[in-house]
Amino acid sequence: AFVQETLSGIHVVKAYVREDARERDFAEMNEEFKARSMQVTRLRGRIFPFIRVVSSLGTLAVIYYGGRRVVEGHLTLGSLAAFIGYLHILAWPIMALGWMISIYQRGKAALVRLGEILDIVPDIQSPENPRRPADPRGEIRFESVSFGYPETGNGHAIVSDIDLTVRAGERLGVIGRTGSGKSTIAMLVPRLFDVTAGRVVVDGIDVREWDLEALRDQIGFVPQDPFLFSQ
Repeated sequence: AFVQETLSGIHVVKAYVREDARERDFAEMNEEFKARSMQVTRLRGRIFPFIRVVSSLGTLAVIYYGGRRVVEGHLTLGSLAAFIGYLHILAWPIMALGWMISIYQRGKAALVRLGEILDIVPDIQSPENPRRPADPRGEIRFESVSFGYPETGNGHAIVSDIDLTVRAGERLGVIGRTGSGKSTIAMLVPRLFDVTAGRVVVDGIDVREWDLEALRDQIGFVPQDPFLFSQ
């Protein structure tokens, strides 16, 4: 994942001269991965000989006890040989059962992580009784719109008290400095975010009343997302 992320954002790495730093991070992650892999290898190196020893001791105990019973005349030699044969036949299924339990536990842990993603409920959803115009035209109207990102805190508004109308067929260009809210205005139309105050109206219907799938089906949106590294 680290390598894929680095290669996907290689232009950012080169632009900010982060090659050496990424190499150091990669080397550290490799060392940690190697250490963990060695721990697993050592554990496996102990487990399999232990299983073999226990199995052999069990067979030895059966031979010792069964041999005494045969000598005493309480057990036939054929019965003892058959019992030892059954032990060998059962050995592999029991080992396979333990292996399957291990795989099941690993899959269960992975399913928990996957479930955390699948169980996420979007904050923005279609209303219970959605509306959609019979003949969409593409008229957009902002009515006293204000919006602030939740992570900015303190209710800081990125855009404040915006009023504008874009009639069907018109084009509107919004210019301004970086961080002034140009992309935010665009994201409010397909309802990628909900306004903090006011309302955004498309074809006479508040976007919060639109059927979400129908609304976004009418809009072509090209985002400008920067590439962000997880580490």
